[in-house]
Amino acid sequence: MASARDDPRSRTGLIIFLRLLLTALAWGAFYLSQLSQSGAGAIPPRAAVAVLWTLGAAGLLNVLYLLAPASVWRREGFRHLQLAVDILLVSGLVYLTGGARSLFVPFYFASILAACFWLSERAALGYASAAAILLSGITVVYTVGAAASLPFLNDEFLRARGGAAPYGYLVLQGASTFIVAFLGGRLASGLRRAEQLNDVILGNLTDGVIAVDRRERATFANSEASRILGFDEALPDVQRILTAGEIEDLGRVLAFGGSRRREIHRAPREAGVEDYEIRITALRGARGGVSGAILVFTDLTTRKRMEEALLAAERLQSSAELAAGIAHEIRNPLASVRACAQELARSLKTESGDDARMLKLIVRESDHVNRIV
Repeated sequence: MASARDDPRSRTGLIIFLRLLLTALAWGAFYLSQLSQSGAGAIPPRAAVAVLWTLGAAGLLNVLYLLAPASVWRREGFRHLQLAVDILLVSGLVYLTGGARSLFVPFYFASILAACFWLSERAALGYASAAAILLSGITVVYTVGAAASLPFLNDEFLRARGGAAPYGYLVLQGASTFIVAFLGGRLASGLRRAEQLNDVILGNLTDGVIAVDRRERATFANSEASRILGFDEALPDVQRILTAGEIEDLGRVLAFGGSRRREIHRAPREAGVEDYEIRITALRGARGGVSGAILVFTDLTTRKRMEEALLAAERLQSSAELAAGIAHEIRNPLASVRACAQELARSLKTESGDDARMLKLIVRESDHVNRIV
């Protein structure tokens, strides 16, 4: 069966795009926070420059992830590497911008949710644990590091952001990471089970199914649709595999809703079937508007061949019944003829002469005809 989920870029690409969006939002949030902060609580200039470089590196890495080949995207180790780098980058931003009180702490949640949907609930809990440990370590550094010299930070900033208060933030943020990992993992596992169930059901249908969006682009196709229409790609070009009449029906359904039915006959070909029926039904979105369409293809070639075989069997059965009826009608008078011949032979009281020979011949040939019948 082929679907959008078969393409490793479908879901992963969406997550990478969201991370790029989060990176852009982080630039804007950091810029606004710099405008609103002043005095001891302001981020040191060197740390601010390091933040900008870190955000730039994060954006560049996401772009490189998008350019990676599909064979790399399928590897689970590659996804673990991305998430580990994300956790480290977020931890660096948290260290540079205030520890447990940093505006970048919620960015841990994005990596944890990505682990839920990319990997598993167990992996998400593992990355939540790593985030909590790193955040705890940064909080300890802010608390006891006021007297020490730390990279990019100064004592004044550490004293303003350290103290006993951050431990309350630490407990809240640490608990939040595990809650997000647990709930996100349950949601992701439920979605995966639903997808597997749908794949099993649609993969074993005897009808072909293709789902299209409002732009007439295929978003799903099962293996039976590939057999009926004779295409090899995972998601086919709808304009290429459908006839002009089918495309016209699809456009009307997408424009006005409802459903259409059409029977198609194609010339014999190496791939695909000769006769099939197509049913096009509109898909309704949450607000009731048409969001796409479902195309259901029924193989009529096999059905017609079965119907022809059934008719042939019925004709054979009718012929057999007719033959049995004719045999019965022949045997009845034949038995009467034989009985009469035997009775005449007994009444002649002689076994010689032409009459006796002809009566014996009648009896013998009657037996012969009876055996034939």
